[in-house]
Amino acid sequence: MRRGVWSVILSVLAEVLEYRRRAPGVLLRRELVAAKALLLAISLVTPLFAPIRVSLALAALMLAFLALLGLRLSALYVALSALLLYASMALSAIIFNGDMGSAARFCLAAASTLSAFIIIASTTPPSLLRRWPALYILAVIFSGVLREILDISVVLRARGSSGLRYWLRVIVASVAAALTRADALRDSLSARGVELGE
Repeated sequence: MRRGVWSVILSVLAEVLEYRRRAPGVLLRRELVAAKALLLAISLVTPLFAPIRVSLALAALMLAFLALLGLRLSALYVALSALLLYASMALSAIIFNGDMGSAARFCLAAASTLSAFIIIASTTPPSLLRRWPALYILAVIFSGVLREILDISVVLRARGSSGLRYWLRVIVASVAAALTRADALRDSLSARGVELGE
């Protein structure tokens, strides 16, 4: 069961990275970076303050948008994750006499925010963020780490690794790669005169 969950997560990561290569040019435009940031803010804030019907409609629209873009596996993953999260939280709320509305709001916020993150990650090349050094570094590291996780997982599986040890090796190797990439990128930007602060 766990192996199946991790395989789905790796498939979603691969879909996100692969989509960036085939995304329509209009979605990759620099002018849309601010709109995507606004979409993320709306998807995070709306479920916390708007009526549940509005939050549900927003989450459904975000999932439909993912599917429309062709990120169907990602949309399915977000929907199933949100449903499983809600089921576990609702059960806890019933057992401990908690608030079902709060559980629903949290799950809708998680679904819409995760959808927005996937949209941003799959349609925003790091090069568009050069104006904002901190965001640029995060985007490059994020993309690099995703690629490293996918490459390392393929290599380790080919060598017959599995179970907890396999995932620990993937995580350790990915963190090491991220730190190395961050240092190299920071040095490169500093050499160009970009101040990053301490």
